Amino acid sequence: MLGAVATVVAGAVIYPGFATTDVDLNDGSVWVTNRSMNLVAHLNAESKLLDGGFAATTENFNVVQNAATVFMDNAAGTLLNRVNVPTMALGQDTTMSSGKNVSLGAAVTAIADPSEGNIWVMTAESVTSFGDKTTKPALTGMPGALTVVAHSPHGEGSTVFVLNPAAGELLTLTVGADGRVTNQASAKIAGLPDAGQLELTAVGMQQLSWIPAREPCSCRAIRRSP
Repeated sequence: MLGAVATVVAGAVIYPGFATTDVDLNDGSVWVTNRSMNLVAHLNAESKLLDGGFAATTENFNVVQNAATVFMDNAAGTLLNRVNVPTMALGQDTTMSSGKNVSLGAAVTAIADPSEGNIWVMTAESVTSFGDKTTKPALTGMPGALTVVAHSPHGEGSTVFVLNPAAGELLTLTVGADGRVTNQASAKIAGLPDAGQLELTAVGMQQLSWIPAREPCSCRAIRRSP
């Protein structure tokens, strides 16, 4: 969220999308949001200036970014829209039924529906054709499941971790460059609490599950891979 720089954002984001010069697709820059003005802006890391952006098409929006792969989503989990980084404009809306959670990797996107227990994995390019009623899930029957795409340093496909609290199980999916699951492994985890108390993240190729503690910004780790 932006506060003091709201005026700067307004100056940088006038049109729904516009091109800028010499955009490095993986220059370490980040995207920032201003919900009160319904704007998304690109922050150039080198110049420390907002050099472009666009108007959001939904309320309570956010930006999901992994290097040069950037999407806009919303808090309701009903929208996913890829950002065209060179032109700094939104692409086609991908609409979904509510409650979807998205994890973004450099090449693979994972979408979870905790209420229905479905998990989908696909390439970033395939998101525009995704439909929760028409696209076949990679996994089913996992209510409350959490998913995260791990960092893949060698560009040889991706790893997706899926935590299934009901079964006390952590699944590791190997996903090829075409978005297809090529291998699946599972490990049992004892003593998992209800799904509402869990979060799942990945640091590099390691997954870390935890129960948020009562104190702000602290947590209790329950599993880390070697």
